[in-house]
Amino acid sequence: MELDRSTMAEWVGGCSRLLEPFVEALRRHVMSAGKLHADDTPVPVLAPGKCKTKTGRLWTYVRDDRPWGDQSPPAVWFAYTPDRKGEHPKTHLREFTGTLQADGYAGYDVVYEGGRVNEAACMSHVRRPFYELYEAHKSAVAKEALERIAALYVIEDEIRGRSAEERREVRKARNRPLLESLKKWFEETLGKLSMKSDTTKAIRYALRRWEAVMRFCDDGHLEIDNNAERHEVIEAGVKGYVLKNQVASELIHAIQQVSRGEFYLSLGISRAVMKAYRTSADRPADPLTVRERQVLQLIAEGKSTKDTACILGISVKTAESHRMRLMQKLDIHETASLVRYAVRRGLMQP
Repeated sequence: MELDRSTMAEWVGGCSRLLEPFVEALRRHVMSAGKLHADDTPVPVLAPGKCKTKTGRLWTYVRDDRPWGDQSPPAVWFAYTPDRKGEHPKTHLREFTGTLQADGYAGYDVVYEGGRVNEAACMSHVRRPFYELYEAHKSAVAKEALERIAALYVIEDEIRGRSAEERREVRKARNRPLLESLKKWFEETLGKLSMKSDTTKAIRYALRRWEAVMRFCDDGHLEIDNNAERHEVIEAGVKGYVLKNQVASELIHAIQQVSRGEFYLSLGISRAVMKAYRTSADRPADPLTVRERQVLQLIAEGKSTKDTACILGISVKTAESHRMRLMQKLDIHETASLVRYAVRRGLMQP
């Protein structure tokens, strides 16, 4: 049975509204922590009416204090925004008080103003450019930087799971001297390098946020970086929500718009969710991929190659390529036969 797009949009909107109390309870639980991990990732989202995708952001805020033995349930709160403006983390963290462990994104700067939120830098972001330099050029400076940073992680592995007080004492005795030595070496090395070299940029990135880099030494509740256990929490949270393709990423935008009352749900969502993503037990064996079924249905409905490309957010060349592969795979040489095949597979009404 063919369902009207607005009907399915109403369903998605209804589900979104029903889940709002649970999402809000999760947000309050996450934001009540004394320390958060924050990160964001780009997601491709269909731009309605433009026949192409744009880049949105999916923000993650993680509460996870298991590394120092806390028994509070770990959790992650996701927030979608259409761009990466600094106003978004400011809004998301308006009720949070404590320490934010994040990368050096300038949008967090306004969050740190006033002292309500303290910055704890991420050592993995300090390490990353040196790793890339060593991989690309086998740089001796990068190698030494990696070895010095690796010594810090050896200590962190030893104290993972211990109490916050014990972690703080060990770090003050062992990590702090290593970090002070690393800073001195950075400053000495900087004077020997070209001002425009990538190694110089890597060292300056670390020195600019050195106070935040050192903060974990004085607080056993903090981590050395923004990775640690949070990956386990995030992976668990997105296990059924991996943004593998346009249809999955478009779902973010669709739900956001529905929740605002705009009731936009594209053909990609309505058909893929209602038909293409049914389990194999619910539909007969089909030799076609999800994308090929979408193209087949649009062809059967009389859509031109250009219209198909626009609706699915792909190029005309790609749409035509899908059409040709369909005909070859099904050994069909005319549109009328494609229509009959689509009817037999339940992709459209006769």
